[in-house]
Amino acid sequence: MVRTLLLRLAALCLLAGGAATPAAAEWLRAESPNFIAFGEGDEARLRGQVAILEDYAALLRLLSDLPAETPPAPKLRIYFVRRGEDLGRVPPLSSLIPGFYTAASTGIAAFVNAGASGGMMGSNEILFHEYAHHFMMQYHGNAYPAWYVEGFAEYLATTRFTERHIELGRMNRLRSSWLFRRADWLPVETIMFDRAGVATLEDISRFYAQSWLITHFMFADGARRAQLVRYLQALGRGDEPRAAFQASFAVAPADMQRQLVAYSRQGIVYRRIDRASVGRPVQITITRLPASADQLLMSEAAMLVGREPSPEEFARILRATERSGDPYARRVLARAEALYGDGDSAERLLTELLAATPNDAELLYLRGMRHIVAARTAAPTDRAAQYRQARSWFSRAHRADPTHFPTLYRYAHAFQGEPEFRSENTLNIMLLAVQLAPQVPEIRMNAARMLLLRGEYALAERLLQPLASTAHSGEQADGARALLELARARSAEGVALEFDPPPEAPKEPAESTPE
Repeated sequence: MVRTLLLRLAALCLLAGGAATPAAAEWLRAESPNFIAFGEGDEARLRGQVAILEDYAALLRLLSDLPAETPPAPKLRIYFVRRGEDLGRVPPLSSLIPGFYTAASTGIAAFVNAGASGGMMGSNEILFHEYAHHFMMQYHGNAYPAWYVEGFAEYLATTRFTERHIELGRMNRLRSSWLFRRADWLPVETIMFDRAGVATLEDISRFYAQSWLITHFMFADGARRAQLVRYLQALGRGDEPRAAFQASFAVAPADMQRQLVAYSRQGIVYRRIDRASVGRPVQITITRLPASADQLLMSEAAMLVGREPSPEEFARILRATERSGDPYARRVLARAEALYGDGDSAERLLTELLAATPNDAELLYLRGMRHIVAARTAAPTDRAAQYRQARSWFSRAHRADPTHFPTLYRYAHAFQGEPEFRSENTLNIMLLAVQLAPQVPEIRMNAARMLLLRGEYALAERLLQPLASTAHSGEQADGARALLELARARSAEGVALEFDPPPEAPKEPAESTPE
C-alpha cells in the first residue's frame, strides 16, 4: 500500500551559466540494527537521522511491551533525498508527490525529502506515523480496531527528539483543530463500533482526531492503559466489541465521551523520557556508494518496491552502466534485465557478479527471478523446468539470508503447477514469508487464499482481519474484505492465487488526512 507523505519539494540547484541542473550527489549507505538508510553527502546528518530512527524504534518497543528477544525482521530501507525530481523516478508517482512508504512483495521502503525544512533531524510527523503502522503490523499483527491503529500512529507521530530526550505525546495541531474548533464530535460508539457511520470526509477527519485523543487519553494514565490492554486482548480473543468495552472500561460509551471532552479541555501534556542511545550508542555502519549511484540509486530503489522502469529509465541505467562499469552499476542493470529486460543478459551479469560474491542473497534471488520471469512466457512443457531452476536458486538465497522474504514468497510461487503447490510444506513457506513481512498485502492475501483452498478457514480469517479492518479504502482492502466473507462462510468459491497484481495507484492526500 502506498501512503503519500506531506513534505515540501526541495528547490533545484541553479548552476553557474543559468541552467537548472541538479547537483551531483555523493550517496552514503548507513546500516543499523533495524534500518538501512541512504542519504546524500553529509555523513554526520545521516548518522543522526538513523540514531533518531533507532531511538524511535526503541520507544515503540517500550510502549508495546515487546519482549527483548523477538523474531528477526527485515531491516526497513529509507531513502532521504534532497531533490523532488528523484522521487518522480519511482513510477507511477509524479515529482509533485514528494515521498511515500510502500510494502510490496519485492521489498519495503520509505522515501523522504530530506531537503524539506526540518528533514528528519528531531521530528518528522508523517514518517513517524507510517513507521508506527509498519512496527505495529510487524510485531502486533492482530486485527486491532481501526481507531486504535490510526490513533496509535497519530499519538506517536508528534514525537520530538532533542540531543538527550524524547518528547512523547505532544499536541497534534491538525487533529486538535478538529476537536477544539468544531463542536460536532462523532459519538464514541461510532468511533469504536460503527465504522459505517464514518461516511463523509468530515467524518473521516473527526475519526482521526478523536482516535488520536482516545489513544492519548489511554496512554496518559497507567490504570487506563491497563484497561486498554485488557480491551485489546479481549478483541483478540474474539469477544463481542461492546461487551469487551464494558468489561474492560466499566463505563458506557457516552460516559467515556464526557471524560474525553473534559480531558481535551484540561490541556494536553506531553512526557519527556531519556533517549535509549544516550546510555547505549547505536551501532551504525556508514559506507560510501560509487559515483554511479547518483544516476542509479533511485532506479534501484524503484525496482526494489516493484516499479517497472520506463523505457527512458531503462536507457538511463544502460548509459550509466556503460560509463562506469563498476560492480554496483552492473548489479542495478542485472536487476533491470532479470525482472524487466533480457533474461540472457541478466544471466551473464549475475554469473559474473556471483563469481565475486557467491553468497550474496540478493544476487541469488535475482538469479531465481530470471527463471520466474521466463516461466511467464514459456510453453507449458518448458514452464516446469524454469520453475525448478528458480527453486534451486531461491534455496541458495534463503540459506544466505533467512530473513529475505521475497525469496520465500517466490519459492512458493515456483511450485505452481506442481502437486506440492497446495502442500503443507509450501503453505508453511508462505506463512514464514508473512511472518517476516506482514505489511505486504499481496503476500498476506495469497497466503490466505492458499488457506481457503486447503479449507483452513479460521487461520485465513486471522490473516485477513488486519487488512479488512483498516480505516483505508482501496482495491487491497476491498479484496481482503471479500476474502474474509468467504472465510466466514467457509467457502473457497472462485479463489485462485494472484501473483504480481498491479500496485494500487497512489492517491493525492486530503488536507485533513495524513495519508
